[in-house]
Amino acid sequence: RRMVDVTLHVQTLLEALAELEPADFPIVTPGQETILLADAGGGVGAGASPRYQEVVEFFTTRPVPVEGMKRTVIARRLPSGELAVRVEVEWDAVVGETKTQQKLVLPMLSTPRNWQ
Repeated sequence: RRMVDVTLHVQTLLEALAELEPADFPIVTPGQETILLADAGGGVGAGASPRYQEVVEFFTTRPVPVEGMKRTVIARRLPSGELAVRVEVEWDAVVGETKTQQKLVLPMLSTPRNWQ
């Protein structure tokens, strides 16, 4: 049940990010990974558009489906101008009497809409 809740939450976040153009994101140095958002801190970076700021607000105000869940959105600008984005989510799960750390990673590629 938790995996479904986490997956739906991450999918909603990815869909919001997918609506953005690469230029809407904060400045991301080509070839370097940049943490765009994280529950441990992070937020609107330099060069971010108002549309991106709306996603940040969604990220920071929407309750997480699993208590203690940690989300991180990481981006890397490709030489082509596209933005490789991934969302990583970690949470604790208890199976029987065993406590385990669970992790879900979902990637996406942000490409300008005018590309053919």
